[in-house]
Amino acid sequence: VQLAKASGAHVTGVDRATKLDMLRSLGADDVIDYGRERFAGRRASFDRIVDVVGLGGSIVGRSHALRRGGVYGVLGGSIPRLLETAVLGALIPRKRIGVVIHKPGFEPLEALTPLLEAGTVVPVIDGTYPLEDTRRAFERYETGEFQGKIVIVH
Repeated sequence: VQLAKASGAHVTGVDRATKLDMLRSLGADDVIDYGRERFAGRRASFDRIVDVVGLGGSIVGRSHALRRGGVYGVLGGSIPRLLETAVLGALIPRKRIGVVIHKPGFEPLEALTPLLEAGTVVPVIDGTYPLEDTRRAFERYETGEFQGKIVIVH
């Protein structure tokens, strides 16, 4: 959300109701509670969709929310979901749909430095856990209620 806003985008965040205030605090212009509304029901509404958790339904259904020429990128998820995205996404005309693959290197991180130093992008940490409490950290993650990153320190 913060990176999209820093680039000048109008941002719509999609999450559970308990996280909508956090999305707004990060700069989201609009929010959608996925428990009440499917973002894919907003036909041809979005130029870009970054799906970081698997927004439900098929890639074909989700692609309807993209405008013509839009881009839909999936970051992570199960192997079947990634395969579905790669295969079916390639068959959807006039839209670019695919899996986002991270290339290791420092260049993307270096681009973040000025944004972090200026306070434009601020890391959001849900909680910090010592290494011996890793199990508790994963239990927190599994609840789905975390807001920000869960950090394990050694």
